[in-house]
Amino acid sequence: QKMGSGQSKPKVWRKSSNPEGMKIVFIGAGVANIKAMLHLYWKVQGHAKMYLITERPFVFHHSMVCGTISRDYEKKDGAIMLDHLCKATKSKLIIGQAVSVDKDTKTITLNDGSEIKYDVLSICIGGRSRGLDIPGVLQNCILAKPLQDLIFRVEDVESHFMRMGTERLEVVVVGGGADGLELAFNLHERWRKAFRKGAKITFITSGKDLLDEKGNKAIAEVEKMLRGREIKWYTEMNVTQVEKDCVYAIKKGKTHTFQTQVTFWSTGIAPLDFYQRTTLPEFMGYFLVDSQLTLYGMENVFAAGDCAQLYGPVMDYVQHGKVKTDSDTRENLLNWRPNPPKKGEYSAAAGEVLGKNIYQYLTHGKLNGWKPKKDPMLTIGLGNRLAIGTKMGVVSMGEMAWKTKNHYNKMFVKKFHREQLFKGQVEPSNSKFYWFNFSG
Repeated sequence: QKMGSGQSKPKVWRKSSNPEGMKIVFIGAGVANIKAMLHLYWKVQGHAKMYLITERPFVFHHSMVCGTISRDYEKKDGAIMLDHLCKATKSKLIIGQAVSVDKDTKTITLNDGSEIKYDVLSICIGGRSRGLDIPGVLQNCILAKPLQDLIFRVEDVESHFMRMGTERLEVVVVGGGADGLELAFNLHERWRKAFRKGAKITFITSGKDLLDEKGNKAIAEVEKMLRGREIKWYTEMNVTQVEKDCVYAIKKGKTHTFQTQVTFWSTGIAPLDFYQRTTLPEFMGYFLVDSQLTLYGMENVFAAGDCAQLYGPVMDYVQHGKVKTDSDTRENLLNWRPNPPKKGEYSAAAGEVLGKNIYQYLTHGKLNGWKPKKDPMLTIGLGNRLAIGTKMGVVSMGEMAWKTKNHYNKMFVKKFHREQLFKGQVEPSNSKFYWFNFSG
């Protein structure tokens, strides 16, 4: 039968080999995955069932974690309850850990030994901090990754030293870029009020500048903010060892020693070892995806966020003679860095394309390409509802910058509020984690 003018052809859905019907499985509750679930819900009803595998029943919005540390937000402000999300989207929430994936049998194995089949798989599991093999880091540092634990760890540290009667806390933050700086600023803001004489914060980075590729004006403003809070900073410092009360670092062959009572490790992103237990394509531990966010050479497996790496920049790296794929080992690739950099802004943007492309795959449609922005807006919360923002060389400061950051934070989290999720639906009365009190 001919379609009338202006009418679109009916969608032809893929068929599943599973007796239970089409299964879309999301591993990890990263920003891209949960945004894709919201996008897909109304479109896949009656055609596919969604599953979310995650280790926690909640996530904190990454852009609000440091603000929660400084008490600009309460924990509930940035919390996304995955139980609510899954009930509203008629998805199944599985609290557990995916330990392996077999692409040939389309099977995921969980930490309890159970298995789940998938037709479509999307992986957004984040990453870990770099440099965990440096002596003493795992034993003597508080790791900024996973981000979901950081708020609770800060509260534990505060309680411990307050019980000891500490008047001034000595803190070292090891890290680079905006994430490490934001943590240092917000720890200072929190602990200047909690302890009688506040906190002495020292910030150490291996980078040449405090903010790579953000221009001299932005760096100058950050330095001004650091001086105003009496936060000392050191660049081009390579940490060699961390002890309980001391951090050792080398700069130009000279060893420097930093006294500390608590050390935070907020270095760049490295991949989790999950990739080793899969048969999926990867590069340097990151799942290798094309511009449609499908894994290289596959059509039904997607990845986004910190665990994924675009195929194009990898090939550029190879073709410019920096890597010989037939002979180089991982040791030869230590200078390679993910491109684009691992930032929450990229993961959030990828979520829009991810949801659309999963739907397009299910209905035999054309997948959309995703191209990360070259210079996304960067906003660093300073605590006390102040921030510094920079984009394309333009720098904004103070309360207005924080209001902009807060506006986008609240817009995002609002999508996952109970009232918004169950809009037009009868809300289930047995929401398992509704009274969860974020006690850690």
